[in-house]
Amino acid sequence: MIVNAWGVVLSRRDHGEADRLCTIYTENLGKLLVRFSGVNKPGRKLKALSEPLSWGEYRLYLGWKSDIGKAIGGQLIGSFPSIRADLERTVAALGCLELLQSLTADRDPNPQKYSLLCETLLALEGGGGQGTVLAYGLRLLDLAGLGLPENGSQEDLALRRRLRLLPLGGLSELPLERLAAWRLGEALHQHAEAQAGRALKCRLFSESLRASVEGLAR
Repeated sequence: MIVNAWGVVLSRRDHGEADRLCTIYTENLGKLLVRFSGVNKPGRKLKALSEPLSWGEYRLYLGWKSDIGKAIGGQLIGSFPSIRADLERTVAALGCLELLQSLTADRDPNPQKYSLLCETLLALEGGGGQGTVLAYGLRLLDLAGLGLPENGSQEDLALRRRLRLLPLGGLSELPLERLAAWRLGEALHQHAEAQAGRALKCRLFSESLRASVEGLAR
């Protein structure tokens, strides 16, 4: 069966000498594992479509006997160049991708998750920061049926309500009290990791990067 699917590449790994296996979250098919044949060879047209943070329309062959699809064509919608040019935003965006991949079963479509992911990446591309990432985490957990337990101070709960309700594109202007934002970020990570059953790689990388920067500043 050949289908066209809009999606965002969540992760990729090399497979054999020239292929890649990519996890793509699509609007109508959910999370898929897709093989890109030969894209590690020079000049292959689909290479740009097989990178994390690539947003495209994919032409896929889905066989009945395999859980792995095959990319046979497609076109790029966006690659978020402003995110890629900024290390902090790149780590934040990759963290959003990892969170979705960790908390979502294969081939379990949810157009609301897809819309949330695309809106979040567009907000980060436009300059969004910590508020955007926190709002994404809260909303994704809610959509996954794994909502964060409603405990904490009144200040913390009020922050959660604002982050759930305000448009993602306007969160860059929302003032965040540093300690409250930190507490929420920790609660989100701990809850997500408990549900996923493992530590999130982007969180570990972010913490090691922060420690390195602080060490250089001393």
